[in-house]
Amino acid sequence: MLPGILIIGGAVVLGKKLYGNLKREMLGDVHSLEVKNQKEQNFKLTSTENKQSKEDQQEEVKHQINLSLVAVGLTTAGSLFFPFLSVLSVPLILYVNVPMFKQAYNALVKERRLRATALDSIAIIGSLATGYYFASAFATWLYFMGQNLLIKTADHSMKSLSNMFDDLLDSAWVLSDGVEIEIPVDQLKKGDIVVVNAGEIVPVDGVIIHGAVSVDQHMLTGEAQPVEKEVGDQILAGTMALSGRINIDVSQSGSATVAAQIGTVLNQTAMYQHDIQTRGEAIADKSVLPTLGFSAVALGLLGPTASIAIVFSNYSEVLRIAAPIGMLNFLEIASNKGILIKDGRSLELLKNVDTFVFDKTGTLTLERPSVGQVRSLIKQMSRADVLTYAAAAEYKQTHPIAKAILKAAKDQHCDLPDIDDATYEVGYGVKIKIEKETIQVGSAKYMEKEGIQLSLTVREIQDKYNDRGSSLVFVAKNKKMIGFIEIQSTTRPEAKSVINELKKRGYATVIISGDHEKPTSQLTEQLEVDEYYSGTLPEAKAAIISNYQDKGRSICFIVDGLNDSIALKQANVSISMSNAPSLAKDYAQIIFMDQNLKQIEQLMELAKGYDENIKRTFDTTFIPGLFCIAGVFLFRFSIFTSFILYNTSLLMEVGNAMAPRFKRLNKNPE
Repeated sequence: MLPGILIIGGAVVLGKKLYGNLKREMLGDVHSLEVKNQKEQNFKLTSTENKQSKEDQQEEVKHQINLSLVAVGLTTAGSLFFPFLSVLSVPLILYVNVPMFKQAYNALVKERRLRATALDSIAIIGSLATGYYFASAFATWLYFMGQNLLIKTADHSMKSLSNMFDDLLDSAWVLSDGVEIEIPVDQLKKGDIVVVNAGEIVPVDGVIIHGAVSVDQHMLTGEAQPVEKEVGDQILAGTMALSGRINIDVSQSGSATVAAQIGTVLNQTAMYQHDIQTRGEAIADKSVLPTLGFSAVALGLLGPTASIAIVFSNYSEVLRIAAPIGMLNFLEIASNKGILIKDGRSLELLKNVDTFVFDKTGTLTLERPSVGQVRSLIKQMSRADVLTYAAAAEYKQTHPIAKAILKAAKDQHCDLPDIDDATYEVGYGVKIKIEKETIQVGSAKYMEKEGIQLSLTVREIQDKYNDRGSSLVFVAKNKKMIGFIEIQSTTRPEAKSVINELKKRGYATVIISGDHEKPTSQLTEQLEVDEYYSGTLPEAKAAIISNYQDKGRSICFIVDGLNDSIALKQANVSISMSNAPSLAKDYAQIIFMDQNLKQIEQLMELAKGYDENIKRTFDTTFIPGLFCIAGVFLFRFSIFTSFILYNTSLLMEVGNAMAPRFKRLNKNPE
């Protein structure tokens, strides 16, 4: 008994140290992990010599399950009725485990290293040699059932992610032989002529060859003011045509299409699933030598049966099944909440985040603008008159500025007059006739084109509004300026409550904006954000984030633009308030498909749940293994007892990994 107690004492000390090291590797900063052999495939699922399609893998696993089940039947019948039937199961058990034996041999002979496959090979062959046929057959069958569950969970998760894109595969209008035809965006190719109307998202990069447009490109520049584009100007995918109509000569297609990006996103998710499996395998490999050491001691003290029982006590390889299943279930839950996680590592990194950095325009403010001040420049006209004329001119327009003006007119109960005639100057403004009076509504550029000069005072007023992040829509009557309407950004209704909730949880909050000082400082004060930076160029945003990180901060950067790729990569975790056309260029790890900041709270709860789940997975792997080793030395656990504990651990881990999905289904029965 005394030698056993001493061995157990040594096992506890060694096990505690090993447990701490392996747990830090599994749960620590994923960027510091050194994962070897990431291209190796599942050792019991496929051969390293061949790449198999998902369908081939499913068929092979089903074949292995069926053969294993036959072996279980033979060993059961052999135990109860005819012992020779158990012997017949041996070829089947050895056959289905051939891929594992090959990998164990290659690792030992070619790579000169011990891998978990060596322990599995010893366990299978040792249990067969000692007559534990049923234990060997049943353990093999359960393992492949776990592999089958992993494949099905991965397939279900990928389908759930794919469903998020159902509404994103939009169409575009292409000019062909003078006729506009509608085709899927993913079929666009270089040289096509795409027609874009007011209120539509530009689906491609290209050059304007006909027409003019006022475009909202804050996603690219960070500036709130619209920009006017005409023939010869470059225009980029993801921008919105506020007014006008243009023909674009397509210069980018292929990898920039939404369909291509969907494949990229799904491949990234699959790569992370494989990374999780590989990390579990690395942990299993590191536990091989200690396990073999205890097995050798047991062989000398207690005999071969105890030695094989010790080999059966290494459960860490089960992580390769359970951990990816858990991760995939959390990705599926996120997708059902409208959260696209392109890089699963972000779920792990979120637990370390202590500072949330927000881009301003489009993130804390809405894409659709609102009407601010309405001013009359002559005594004969009231503000209501200016708004009424503008609303009458914009009545049939669909772009966001028109909708903002019409909403303001409706809110103020303006009675719109009948329009006798209307001329739309594409991209710049609108000219209408009301009772023989000519009304012009549009930008400063449009007014100048109509021969209406802006006075020095009006230009100073325009500069003043521009400085605070607003743009102006001018209104003229019979070529005489009568007033203007301020178009300003609108704070997201949920922004205040989200910022308050983050601060309650102890997170620091920061705004980084390319916009002017005054609107940025006003928004910072309104939302009670801790710090802000204004007038920041895209490349400077990354430097600001880096400075915070140098001070020990872990940053989550939230944007809606594509101009912040450097900062997105610099941040520990990056989130985008994206949309379909910009998806192909989005560098963020996580995308809020519903474009709602409330999803931050949902995401943090998911990250917390994932962290707790993977910790439980690790604990249910390692602790029962130590208990089994102790049981072999102190209570002479047999191979069968060790086998029971092994499969109990496997079922507990898989159950824990599937728990998030079951919980969601119970809350939302299909």
